[in-house]
Amino acid sequence: MNKKLGAIIAALILIYLAQPYYFWHGVLASKYVNLFMVAVLGGLFLLHAQEQKGKKGTDWLFLMFAVSAVLFTIFGGRNLLYLITLLPITAIPFSSDVFYQRVYKYFITFFVIMVGLSVVSYVLSLAGVVSSYRTIEPLNELKQGYYLVYPFFVQYVPSLFSRFSGPFDEPGALGTYCGILLCIQKLKLKDAKSIVLLVAGILSLSFFFYVLIGIYFVFYNIFERRSAFGSVAIIVAIIAAGVIITNNAFLNDVLGERFVFDTEAGRFSGDNRLTAESQEYYLGSMVRSGQIWTGIENKAAFKEDTAGAYGFVTVLIQYGLIAMLWYMLFFLLYGYKFKSSTWSFLLFVLVFFATIYQRPNIFHSVYVFLFVYVARSSMENAVSGELATGKKH
Repeated sequence: MNKKLGAIIAALILIYLAQPYYFWHGVLASKYVNLFMVAVLGGLFLLHAQEQKGKKGTDWLFLMFAVSAVLFTIFGGRNLLYLITLLPITAIPFSSDVFYQRVYKYFITFFVIMVGLSVVSYVLSLAGVVSSYRTIEPLNELKQGYYLVYPFFVQYVPSLFSRFSGPFDEPGALGTYCGILLCIQKLKLKDAKSIVLLVAGILSLSFFFYVLIGIYFVFYNIFERRSAFGSVAIIVAIIAAGVIITNNAFLNDVLGERFVFDTEAGRFSGDNRLTAESQEYYLGSMVRSGQIWTGIENKAAFKEDTAGAYGFVTVLIQYGLIAMLWYMLFFLLYGYKFKSSTWSFLLFVLVFFATIYQRPNIFHSVYVFLFVYVARSSMENAVSGELATGKKH
C-alpha cells in the first residue's frame, strides 16, 4: 500500500475512534464496525513496524503490552471479542518513526479542522447566528438527557451551565485531546493549529486542560528549552488570568472556584475524579476484601452507579491493581527507552499520569497513539527532514 495513503487511512480511523458525534448512532456505531476499524488500524501500524534505529530489543515490550491486554480482559470480566479489540492496539507503539510521524501529521490536521469548525459555530451560536437543528441520544447510555446538535458541535441537555465540548460528548474529552496535542505542538502560537487547540481548550473550561498546560509549559521552558523568559511569561500569564477570573463574577463561578482547594474532601473543587464517598465505599471495601488486586466482583453495579466518572478510580476498581500497574509499567519503560533526554521523559510522565488520572478508558487507541507520540519525542527531529524531502520508506 502507498505509504501516504496508509497514513491518511490510519489518521481517519483515529478520528472515527475519537468518537465525535457524527459516529454515535447508525451503522458506524456498530461494535463490529468498531472492531473492523481497530483491526485495520493495528494492521497498518504492524505493517510499518520495524526495529527502531539504536533501540533494538523491543520484542519484550511488545509482549508486555500484549500481556496488558490479556490482563484487562481477564480481570475486567470481558469476553474474547474485547480481547480481539485490544490486541490490534498493542501494535501501535511499534511502528516506524516515519510512518508514525505521517499519521500524526494527518491526524492533527483533521482534528484541528473538525474542532476549528466547531469553535466557529459555537461562537456564532452565542451570537444568535446559528441554532440547533435536531437532537440525538447520548453516546453514554447511562446519561439521562440528550444532546442538541448544532453545525459541527453538540450541547448536552440538561446542564446547569453548557460548557463547550465541540463534537465530543463532554468538555473533558475535548480538553484532554487539546491539552495533549498542545503539549506535542509545544504551544507554538505562530502555528494556526496551536491557536485552534488553545482556544478550544480554553472554551471547554476543562480543569485538566488548564492544569496540564500550566504545569507542562512552566517545566518545559525551565528544563527543556532552558528559557527563563518563556517561564516568566507563562507564570505572568497564569497570574494575569487568575486576576481576571477572580474579578469577574461569571468566570469565577464557572472556572475560578474549580481551583479552590476543598480541605474537607482533600482535593480541588474542579477535580471530580475521586470523592470521599467513592474512596470509602469502593476502594475501602475492596482493600478489606482483597478485591483490590483483580477488581471488584460486581462490575455491572459499579458501572451503573458511577457512569465511568472517576478516571483512574474506575480503572482501578473495574480492572484491579495488577492490570493497572502493569499498564503503567509498560508505558514508563517504553517512555524511558525512547526518551531523548531525562527532562523529555519526565514531561512524558506528567502528560501520561495526568491523563490516566482523569480518563477511565486508558486502553483507548487514540490515547495509546498520543502517549506513544509524546514518549517518542525525539522522532520529530529524526524524521522531519526525511518527510520534507519526500524520501520513500
